[in-house]
Amino acid sequence: MKQTTQWLTLVAMSLVAVAVGCSDEDAEVAPTGAAGYVAFSADHYQGQIQRLAAYQTIASARRAAAAAPTTAEANGVFVDTIGPALEVAELLVKVKGRQDDHDFAEGTIGTRLEADILYGVELGSTTDDPQRVGYAGQIVDKTLLAFFYYSVFHELTQRTKKNHDEAFGYYGLPNNGDGAEARGLALTAVGREGDFSASLNQPIFGRLVDGRAVLAASFGEGANQATEALPSSDAAYSAVIEDVDRRMLLIFALGVKHELLEAASEEPDIKLIEANRFWLPLRGWVEANVPEADFALMDAELLGELEGAPLIEALEAVAADPSVLDAAAVTAEIDKVIAALQ
Repeated sequence: MKQTTQWLTLVAMSLVAVAVGCSDEDAEVAPTGAAGYVAFSADHYQGQIQRLAAYQTIASARRAAAAAPTTAEANGVFVDTIGPALEVAELLVKVKGRQDDHDFAEGTIGTRLEADILYGVELGSTTDDPQRVGYAGQIVDKTLLAFFYYSVFHELTQRTKKNHDEAFGYYGLPNNGDGAEARGLALTAVGREGDFSASLNQPIFGRLVDGRAVLAASFGEGANQATEALPSSDAAYSAVIEDVDRRMLLIFALGVKHELLEAASEEPDIKLIEANRFWLPLRGWVEANVPEADFALMDAELLGELEGAPLIEALEAVAADPSVLDAAAVTAEIDKVIAALQ
């Protein structure tokens, strides 16, 4: 009975979140009043606000599915709540089209992210294995966090006021930078701040404010020239892009470490799929920028090359024999990544 009550509560929370995510009405946000600060234009990131609300729906629903008394009821959560939430504000469409704009990247990351999400939804909608329900939920949830990361970076690289505001919207902080109101990636940062006594959200917020000031100094504060781009030679804005990117990647690196540390006392396969998803946006950057870390070891242990059924089978192997995962060795290497990002 207790489990059933918990599940019904989570389902109710998910349905409330669906209603929020489908709303087109978002209140204007007042300026903070800080000296020299001009509020980000909320008009430019209404779509981002709705996509973050849809993500909240999905995150709540996957917890409801994991707590469902039966796999049939869990399947229903994926069909009735998670699938439809991916259609809010064209969330899945945006995922598919997302580019990875890093110099070391091949370009489109969206097709991989979309395939992972759709696989997770299909798995969660059809499996009769409760453990696979958990895998499916984590795949959808944490892959969307990777999408938000790539989206912030992409919008910043466009170097316009409008895109900068969209980057801010995708990150998930309110206009005053208050972590208590964080969503999406910013909410994940709140968790890592608590785990590691780290400062994540405020430095990112501060650099986003700095970037908005650079744009305002070049183009003014009004709506005019909202889509005119700074040149790539603008060193001040380039530094903002690099700093925000590095600090966001630190959130993911700390996420990998957090899950590995918990793998010793909790379900190691569930912790591994979470670490695997946090590793996804780190892979290219680490390989290109952290030669002192053993990339091959991390990528193998974190299942970086695996997708779909092979990934699930590898997770089940860890569930059957937790010693398959050398969490201590990976943690030692991820500490090198964290040091490089700090």
